[in-house]
Amino acid sequence: ACDGSTPAVPAEVVVGWHTESGGLDQMIVPKLLNEGPTSLVDVVSRICDARRQATAKFGPEGTLEPNTRNAWSVDGAQFSLSVPSWGWDRFGDVSINKNTAGSQRAEAMIFWTDLAGSNGIHACGQWWGAPDGTMADYAENASTTRGTELVSGPARVTVGGLVAQHVVFTVDQHGCDPGFFYHWPAVKQGALWTRVADGDTIRVWLVDVRGRLVYIEADTHKNAGSKVDHEIEQIIKSMRFD
Repeated sequence: ACDGSTPAVPAEVVVGWHTESGGLDQMIVPKLLNEGPTSLVDVVSRICDARRQATAKFGPEGTLEPNTRNAWSVDGAQFSLSVPSWGWDRFGDVSINKNTAGSQRAEAMIFWTDLAGSNGIHACGQWWGAPDGTMADYAENASTTRGTELVSGPARVTVGGLVAQHVVFTVDQHGCDPGFFYHWPAVKQGALWTRVADGDTIRVWLVDVRGRLVYIEADTHKNAGSKVDHEIEQIIKSMRFD
């Protein structure tokens, strides 16, 4: 429907688009309908525009070269990292994803934001507790979230030489999409990651960058394999904050 044509669009098509396509359109359609477009054709036109904008912002930008530093920014906090092997794709300023099982879907994702959300990422409610909570408080709340089973932590660690809190848990209840605590438009291109599934492992680091808390989450599906688990550890160890 986003090929430039403007056919008559029955209402059930728009509703079906929202309920069946998932990901990006499940975020776009309700917002557009609430805004009261002038026609159903207008709905589809605006969906297509939003898709193009989201793809430009959140879509894949190519595969990262191993052992080469790549830079990002979270709410003014500059950092860089390197990946140890081929296969990690950059998705805008939001995440890096890796496909390890042969299908298009990614089995691993690492993303970053601040607590309230940044770079187009939005927090799914104040899961971290009171706004004036400490880094340890946030990590403790994350470790006891309903629908999770604690694996390790919370523990005091360092990331890039900075003080951090780290917690690991598995998921047995659906959270937000595509991150467990955060959501943003999931672009279905490249090594796509669209949702956290039952049995996934979530690793959280909360890093104190000169008084600003940077949130890092690494997610893996059950079939990701131990090699990618080790690669995630290497990537986090490679992080440097400017």
